[in-house]
Amino acid sequence: MFEDTYRLAQNVCAVYTDLIDNLQSVPRVFSSSDFNGEQILFYLDDLELNRAEENDFLSFLINSRVATCYARGSAFTDDNGNCEIHVYVTERFGPLSIFCKSQISQNSTDKTFSISPFEVQFVPTETLPFSWLSKAQPFDEDKYRSNFLLWKRAKEKFVIRPLP
Repeated sequence: MFEDTYRLAQNVCAVYTDLIDNLQSVPRVFSSSDFNGEQILFYLDDLELNRAEENDFLSFLINSRVATCYARGSAFTDDNGNCEIHVYVTERFGPLSIFCKSQISQNSTDKTFSISPFEVQFVPTETLPFSWLSKAQPFDEDKYRSNFLLWKRAKEKFVIRPLP
């Protein structure tokens, strides 16, 4: 199982590197892999959900697709104006997960962004933000239907493929 988690971490970090190098863009990313090695990947901002709806939908995806691992990435700016990418890759059924961090810098002349190589740390799963998403959440029928319909509508925006 941990091999898939590590591959998912590598994949999401590569997505961020490509987005910054080629598109100068830093969206919030979600990805997961299931028991069959099928990966889904999408940009959270494309869903246009508030935080509670987003968390419900992600929990629905993780639990209904029986994800073995999932990743969530975002950009963070500290008090000094330094920007970092954080990628949290949660191993759903294991004690260890992965935290990846990279620095983003901006060229003062042409204002383009560049990204440093990702630092990778293995951490206890329960210490990661969003690790609670894999805990089965009881959905009432309306909430389940709402999330299922969102999945059907939004699926065309998602990358669904075998985990590289």
